[in-house]
Amino acid sequence: MDAPYARLEQIEPGIARVLAHNPSAFTYYGTQTYLIGEKAVAVIDPGPDLPEHIEALEKAIGGRPVAAIMCTSLIYEWIEWAIALTMSPEDAESYNGQQGDIWDAHTDMFLATLGSLAAWPRGRR
Repeated sequence: MDAPYARLEQIEPGIARVLAHNPSAFTYYGTQTYLIGEKAVAVIDPGPDLPEHIEALEKAIGGRPVAAIMCTSLIYEWIEWAIALTMSPEDAESYNGQQGDIWDAHTDMFLATLGSLAAWPRGRR
């Protein structure tokens, strides 16, 4: 199957998807970025920093206001951390890819959460 990378797919009225070219065990064919809305859009899982993906998103958004940006992987990372720590505290660091800093994943998740919470009231205006 040829995956429709960097192309806007209209799923339903007001719901569209752009597939990033970053296939892996975690993303399958790639990160699926969803655009929800018609006059203004919410971007769900914006995806990786790939030039063709960013260009496709900019084209798909088409100058409309972006009301919100949401990342669903944050929830998964908290669950993954808890499971890894519960199952094998000795191996949790290598499993979570903490690069020698036991708080690496936690810091990333905490900062992402703070950023989302700080941006949320602004997006509601």
